[in-house]
Amino acid sequence: MSLSVVVLKILPPKSEEGRTSPYQTVYQAVMDREANREANREANRMAAEVSPPPVVYVPMEQGTGDAGQAEFAQLKRTLVVGTLLVALGLTVVVALVWSLRAGLSFGLGGAVGALYLRLLAKSVEGNNGGGLGLPLGSARMAVFIGLMVVALKTEALAVLPAFFGFLTYKVFLLIYAIRLASKS
Repeated sequence: MSLSVVVLKILPPKSEEGRTSPYQTVYQAVMDREANREANREANRMAAEVSPPPVVYVPMEQGTGDAGQAEFAQLKRTLVVGTLLVALGLTVVVALVWSLRAGLSFGLGGAVGALYLRLLAKSVEGNNGGGLGLPLGSARMAVFIGLMVVALKTEALAVLPAFFGFLTYKVFLLIYAIRLASKS
C-alpha cells in the first residue's frame, strides 16, 4: 500500500454541502483503485486454487503408430537418398560443364542439403538437435552457415555452386511431390 493511500485513509475527506471537492475526487479514485487491486488479488488467488482438468489418454488403435512410424521412416530414407542421388548427378553435370572446383562445391552443398533435410525430419519427429547440442532450428541453421563459411574460407570451393548444391534438397522435394501428385 502506498503512502498516499495511507494518508488518505487516515484523513477522510470532509464533505461540503452539494459539492465534491478535488480532495474527495482523489480520495474516491484511490479507494476505487485499491478495491480493484483487492478484487484482482482475490480472483488470482481463486484461479490458482482451481485444479487443471484431468488429462485423458486415448489409446491408439493397435498397429496404427507402428505403421505410421515405418511409413515416415521410409519417407525420410527416400527423401535423403533421393536428394543425394540428384546432388550426385548434378555434381557430375556441373563438373563437366563448368569446372571441377564448381562441381566439388556443388557436391558438398548437396551433401549438406541432405544433412539439413535429415535434421528437418528429426524436428518433425520431435528429437533434439540431431546430436549437435543445439536446439534443432539452430542446428539446421548452423549446418547451412558452416557450409557458407567453409566455402568462403577455402579457395578450393566456390560459394555460389555450394549454395545451389545446398538447394538440391528442394529440387528433389519438388520432383517427389509432382510424382506423388501424379499417382493420385
